[in-house]
Amino acid sequence: MTHFRHVPPIKAVMTPFPHAVSLHDTALHARDSMRAHRVHHLPVKDQHALVGILSERDLLACEESELPHRTVAEFYTGQPHTVDIDTPLDNVLATMAEHHIGAMLVVHKDHLAGIFTNNDACRWFATYLREQFRPSPGTDAA
Repeated sequence: MTHFRHVPPIKAVMTPFPHAVSLHDTALHARDSMRAHRVHHLPVKDQHALVGILSERDLLACEESELPHRTVAEFYTGQPHTVDIDTPLDNVLATMAEHHIGAMLVVHKDHLAGIFTNNDACRWFATYLREQFRPSPGTDAA
């Protein structure tokens, strides 16, 4: 982890180039992609345009046997929350907490650049805390 003397921009901590699905992909393909890549959110594109986000929770509305016959277009959330790559991390975290957002799509000039999820936030913060509060030698007595 890079040590920051100021609040880093979201681009420093986001997951770049996230896996995405198309509006026309099957719900089964989306679910399998989430499992294969061990993620809970996928950006949704219509050709090259970012149009929404699909969460694992969105797919719970579909019966397992229907997944191959239904498309992402039936389940995704349109008008996703997006943030510019240069937005300070504290602003992103505050927005996510205030609006109960599980994943923020990161864009650069209206193109998908990355994703930042609650899991990413927890992972980053844990690393930050470990760097800030390293145990002192001799303080690990039981």
